Amino acid sequence: MTAVLETARQALTTIQAISALVNGHRRKIETLGKAASSALQIHHAMIRKPFITVQQAAEKTNLSFPSVNGAMKHLEDLGIAREITGKTRNRLNTYAEYLDLLKDGTEPIPQ
Repeated sequence: MTAVLETARQALTTIQAISALVNGHRRKIETLGKAASSALQIHHAMIRKPFITVQQAAEKTNLSFPSVNGAMKHLEDLGIAREITGKTRNRLNTYAEYLDLLKDGTEPIPQ
C-alpha cells in the first residue's frame, strides 16, 4: 500500500510541475505579440509530441512550413524548444524541460 501511495504522490507532483512549466511557457509565448498565435499552436503540438520536426509540426497544426519555421525559432529564442540535430535541414526539435519532468522518477532503482 505504501508503494501505491508514493507512486500516486509522485504522479501528482509530476502533474503539478508539468502544469506549472506549460503555463509559464504559455505566458512567455504570449509576449511575442503577433507571432504568439503560431508559437502557441506549435507549443501545444510539442506537448503531444515532444520530439518534432518542422514538417511534422506543420502537418499537426495546418500551418505553413515558413510559419512553423518562424514559430519554432521564437520557441528556441525563448528557451522552450531546442534543436538537437545541428542540421540546417530536417531539424529535430525537442521540448526538453517537459521531457525531463516526464522522466523524473523513472530511473532504475539501484540494486
